[in-house]
Formats: sequence, C-alpha cells, structure tokens
Amino acid sequence: MTKSLPLTGLTISIILLHTSNPCWAGYGASAIAFGAESAAMGTADLAVLDDALAVNVNPASLTRNNGPVASGTLEVFNLFGQKHRDSNGNHTGVDKRLGAVAGAGFTTPLKDYENIWLGIGLFAQGGVGYVYQDLKTTAGTQDEISAVFGTYRIAPAAAWKVNENLSLGATLNINYSVADQKLFPNTENGLWLRDLSGISYSFKLAANYQIKPSLLLSAIYSSKTKLRLDDGKAQVNFGSSSLGKVEYHDVSVSGLALAAELGIGFLYQATDKWQISGESTWINHSAAMNESIVSISTPSTSSAPKTLSFANPLHWRDQFAVALGSKYCLTENTFVMNGFTYAPNPVPSKTLNPALPLISEFHIGSGILHNLSSTLQLTISILYSPANSVTYTNNTLPLGSNAKETAEFWDFQISFTKFL
Repeated sequence: MTKSLPLTGLTISIILLHTSNPCWAGYGASAIAFGAESAAMGTADLAVLDDALAVNVNPASLTRNNGPVASGTLEVFNLFGQKHRDSNGNHTGVDKRLGAVAGAGFTTPLKDYENIWLGIGLFAQGGVGYVYQDLKTTAGTQDEISAVFGTYRIAPAAAWKVNENLSLGATLNINYSVADQKLFPNTENGLWLRDLSGISYSFKLAANYQIKPSLLLSAIYSSKTKLRLDDGKAQVNFGSSSLGKVEYHDVSVSGLALAAELGIGFLYQATDKWQISGESTWINHSAAMNESIVSISTPSTSSAPKTLSFANPLHWRDQFAVALGSKYCLTENTFVMNGFTYAPNPVPSKTLNPALPLISEFHIGSGILHNLSSTLQLTISILYSPANSVTYTNNTLPLGSNAKETAEFWDFQISFTKFL
C-alpha cells in the first residue's frame, strides 16, 4: 500500500562536520569561500587561489607552485540576523547561531614529470542547518522545524602544465552526505527524518591561460553533485488516530543535489602593488533543486501504512553570480584584500520555508595575508552578508500567511599555507 503523507513542504538540508548550526556564505546550498584568501577577495578567487586549497576551486592553478604545498583553513560563522516572522505571532531568530567547519589540502609536482602536479583535499563542500524549536502553528501547538544536511568531500586532483601559457586541471570528488530534519514532529501529520546518508561522485574541470604577463584567464566546470540520502529512519505523527507516532525503519530522499557550475575569471596585475580579480558563474539550481521525493517504509507496527511517499516541489531558479576583488601589497610581506559577490536569491517565494531560507544575495569580504617566513603564510578574513528579507505564504506549512524570512550573518576564516 502506498499512501501520500498529508503534510508536504519537506526540504532536506545539510550539516557539515556536525557543528552546532552549520550554514555559511554560498550559492544556494554550496559553499563559495574555500580558505581565508577566497573569502577576503569576496570569493572572486577563480584566478587568484594557487595554494593547496585550489584543489577544490581551480585545480589548474596547482601548476603555479614550484614545489610541495600544504594548506589548512578554519571557518567560524554566526547567524546573528537569521529570523522568522509570521501571522501566528512568531518573531524569533534561529536557536543555534554559531558553527564551524574546516578544510585542508596538499599538492606536489611529480618528481619525474615536472609538468604534472597531484593534489588532494578534504572539505566541507556545502550545506545549511537551521533550527527553530518553538514555533506556534495554526494547529495550536508549539513545535520544531529544523533541517540540517551536509556534504563532506575528498577531492583528489591532477594538473598539467601544457606550456608556459596553458595549464589544465581536473578533480574527482568523492562526496559523503548526511541529513536530518524535524517538520513539526509533535503536531498531527508531523515528521522526523534522521540518520540519512550516502556516497556520490562528481568532478571539476579547469583551465588557466596566461594571455600576457599581467593578465591570467581561468575557467572551470563543476558537475552536479547528487546527494545520496538512504538507509534512514522516520517518525510519523498520525495525530488523534489510534496509531499516534509510528517509527519507520527504511527511509530515502531523492532529487536533491548541489548544482553544476560554469565559471570564468581573471586576475589582472594593474600595478606593481595592485591586483584586480573578477569572475562570473552560472549555477544550475533548476536541475539540482527542482523536486525532492521522500520514500518511507517498514513500519514498527503492522497496523500502520506499509509505505508512505510524497514529492515536495522546490523549483529553484538558476543563479548568475558576479564577484570582484582586489589585493594590495602593503609591505613586502603583507597584503590587504577586499571584494564582494552578488548572486540573486534562487528560492521562489511559494516554496520558501524557515528550514531552508537560502536567500542571501550580497557577500562582502576583507582580509589580510602575511608571510610569516619564506615558507609559511597566514591569512585572516571576515565575510559579511547584509540582511535580505523575503515575505511569502507557503500553504504547505502551518505557519499562517505573510511569513517573513531574514538572512544575515558573518563568517570568519583563518588559513595557513606551508611551502615545503
């Protein structure tokens, strides 16, 4: 027996490294700043980043190193301006605001093939996680809506310096995704999904071309990363019926992905001390976040429906993002960086909900890079996303009409690079 669950509006979202409440600057659910230099440049990093973290940004840039390089980064963020308001009388911020993620990479040229570089990285690739624990519902209850889902990535890479002007690179991504969600579990027709996980694969291709000594052009293509979310469990609230809350032991979610991306960028040496960078990126959300399908089976009691399933329309829009950044040589060993990114909100108002309000549009970055020695580099950055609000009515959720989501946060990163 297959039955449609009355409560729709489910959107699974991502947790990274199981931090308290993971979410950061990104194109939709995908992170966009891998390392402090990337964030400080306002994410205008496609032709800039050349340390080991380039494995996950532009692997063709690995050939710009003269020897082995190791890089690591720590990112801390605060969702201080993330708020929800609706006609039920709710006016509150997320319950968990702070979180942290980390990443690392290593690259080296091959000893016997000096025009070939190999690299590998470990990254928190993307995700969101919002928790509202006590929202008033139209059913007269106070209940929780939360969604956390995330993708860890191991990224082996290779780069080839074809000649003095052209370099090519590729990365194979091995992605591990996890997800949990509560959708008003103590309200009739409520749902709690947990322990979903799975492995998927994707890739990135990249090219750099040095047009002249002062101008480098870069291009990348990242394939869609399907999110495998299987082997989970669920608790379904059948409300006033004799069933009450029923446990299910076989749950999967399909139809979700991190979007494919196509980007082009440049790095221009304007003066001896001043560099300008820019990029434009197309993010194909319409093919990645169009509809999620939840399949639930194997109940703990024989009187419950044997299977439940429902489809949740998302209908995200594609994004066309632009970023500009600058890097100024303050002293021989110290550089100051600034930049910004604009990417229009990809989430339609009719499918927006408090668990996945990825509506930020501007990101403004600033930071400093300092060479501690001839082999050790420290970079510190802060990235700020100004408040952006959307008013909407989502009839699939018991939150009344004219709800309002506001997104605003800051992101701090510190990165080290060691030239071996």
